[in-house]
Amino acid sequence: MTPIDLPQLLAVAETLPRDPQVDDLGVLTCACDRMTAVALEREVYPTLRYKAAALLEQLARHDALEHSNYRFAWLAVREFARLNGYRLEAEPKEALALVLGVRAYEVELPEVARTLSSWWVPVDPE
Repeated sequence: MTPIDLPQLLAVAETLPRDPQVDDLGVLTCACDRMTAVALEREVYPTLRYKAAALLEQLARHDALEHSNYRFAWLAVREFARLNGYRLEAEPKEALALVLGVRAYEVELPEVARTLSSWWVPVDPE
C-alpha cells in the first residue's frame, strides 16, 4: 500500500480552480495519519478501500481549504487510488452524492468503503 502524504495532498489542492489556500493544515496531516493508523498492533483500516473511505471521511467532514473542499476530498481519494494502481469509475453525480452524504453524517465508513469498492478498477500496467 502506498499512502498519500502531505505534499501529494497539497499538489491535489493546487489543481483546483483558483488554487485555494490551506486554512487548516492539521486536517491534512490527520487525514494522512488516519489512513495508516495502528492500534493494538493492528491496522485500524486494513484494506485499501477502508483507507480510502477514512481519507474521504476526514476530508469531507473537515474543511482544510478556503473553498472547494468537497471536490478536494474526492480528488484526494482518486489520487490515493491512482498511487495504488487503481482508478475510480463513478458518475460525477454519484461521487458528489457520496461526498455530500459523508459530509452530512448520512453515510458511515463501512458503506463508504463498499461504495468505493464498487467503483474501484485496477489500472492495466502498460
